[in-house]
Amino acid sequence: MIRANTCEFTESEITIFEYDGEAASENEICSRFRKELSSIKNAKGVLVLASGLTFNISRFMENATQGFEHIPFFGTQANLNTSDSDSLKPYILSSKVISVGVILAVFSGENLYFHTKSVFGWKPIGMPLTVETGEPSGIGDTLVTKIAGNPATEIYRQYLNVRPDRYFISNVCEFPLALERNGMIMARVPCGFTENGELNAMGNIKNGERVRFTYGKTDTILRESWEASAGMAQFFPEAMFLYVCANRAIFMKERAHEEIDYFGKIVPGTVYCHGFSELYRYQGQGGVFNSTLIAVGIREGEAHLSSPRISRIPDGLFSNPVRLPSKTERSEELASSIIGQHSMFEAPIGVSIPIADRLVTFLEAV
Repeated sequence: MIRANTCEFTESEITIFEYDGEAASENEICSRFRKELSSIKNAKGVLVLASGLTFNISRFMENATQGFEHIPFFGTQANLNTSDSDSLKPYILSSKVISVGVILAVFSGENLYFHTKSVFGWKPIGMPLTVETGEPSGIGDTLVTKIAGNPATEIYRQYLNVRPDRYFISNVCEFPLALERNGMIMARVPCGFTENGELNAMGNIKNGERVRFTYGKTDTILRESWEASAGMAQFFPEAMFLYVCANRAIFMKERAHEEIDYFGKIVPGTVYCHGFSELYRYQGQGGVFNSTLIAVGIREGEAHLSSPRISRIPDGLFSNPVRLPSKTERSEELASSIIGQHSMFEAPIGVSIPIADRLVTFLEAV
């Protein structure tokens, strides 16, 4: 099924650029796009749609945004078509189908305004662990060779009692690793591993950077999404895009729709999608994210309290849907998650490990 979404503007423009990563290198694509972007008057936002496991989107996001820090770059990376076992290729579509490359849409206009926000919600815990990296090959932007001096996959055996097998990704995705870069927390979930104990990561991790495990609780994650939606409501957007990691749906299960609903009540036509990773860079922060929600609001003209679009926001929408925990409760969140969360996979060790077992191992390790 193909679903099309349209966005109409009164006076603003959208200029589309498409680049085939099999016909040009990332550096060539970046250089060409930067030249094009510099010629567009009143550029206010850039939608980035990337595809291809060998296209280094982290490097592209860092290089393409240099000198344009005042413009938010946002979007997603096409996911794998797992139903096509012969190719396992992702695709993006503009005037042609691109399996490796990037499509960029530049939004421009004198009276065009953007409001953007990234939402994670998991909380760091434990000691920072130093990462060693190698030259990436195959899947992902980063090949993690060692964490804390040991083979990278070993850290998951130590902290979660998870070994690299066919269920490895399912067993570790609820505990993203996180690094702090330029004042922003950026999550990383492995997208593969090698027989040598190395990890493939979508989103770069620089050699020598330190990561920490994170834990999540549905109420806490939803509270941060609500706070982001409250800020978005004050912007009074006319259109909204959400780029939501599928890992959030895996973790929050039947409650995953709630955070999308928070934004959808502001703009009923809110568009959201899931991808292989979330893309967001603004004011020198960000790049490629995992387990994150990126919210993008767009408006033409100044917001006025008398504007008819205010009526879209129901009275009482932003009475906090979750009670703010006390300091004591926050310190007990991880322990309470043992009985408050359940894995979508329940099987003996060696297959898929219930989240309660992983949490017990985690508590004992930290």
